[in-house]
Amino acid sequence: MEKQIRRPSADSTRAKILAAARLNFLQYGFTGSSIKLIAKTAQVNHNLIFHHFINKETLWLKVKEEILSEYKNTPQYNLTSAMLFFESILDYRFELYEQFPDLVRLIQWQQLTEDEAILIGNDPSSPNNWLSHIEYFQAKGCIKSDIDSKQIMLFIIFSTYAPFLQHVIPFTTEQKDDYKNMILQICCKQFLTEYTNIR
Repeated sequence: MEKQIRRPSADSTRAKILAAARLNFLQYGFTGSSIKLIAKTAQVNHNLIFHHFINKETLWLKVKEEILSEYKNTPQYNLTSAMLFFESILDYRFELYEQFPDLVRLIQWQQLTEDEAILIGNDPSSPNNWLSHIEYFQAKGCIKSDIDSKQIMLFIIFSTYAPFLQHVIPFTTEQKDDYKNMILQICCKQFLTEYTNIR
């Protein structure tokens, strides 16, 4: 009975901490946001943050997880062919970044952090989940096996970030679609063992 009385208060505190962390991480990044600053923004004792989230890295991952939970579509990668697999990755990531600029901002800060590998996490949207699929298509002889699967992953990661991380060139929706198709063409031409112009 006592736990039921305390639970709403604990949930409220946790929500306040997450909201404050999101605000600070977006403005100052991981390195620039201290637990003390987050506690001050949330108006809670800083020890409560450690109680709920253990450390700042966990808090960062929970903020990302919260943003991703607002996105109703989980990644559904098409494994019918390597080309359709690449296309499904691009469709998912472009839609995700278009709808959640906060996530793009966090990723931008994340890349400036020495602890980036820790901050990436392994949620369903994580690029780390592509590796087994890339290696599957390499084993089938559909994707070139002499190219490191992590290099393929890295190329797709930064190619898909690019239109959303920069503000130098304003992209229309149509231009973003053209850019996405260009990435797909490059992936097929450079990584597939057999290439046919798809458009």
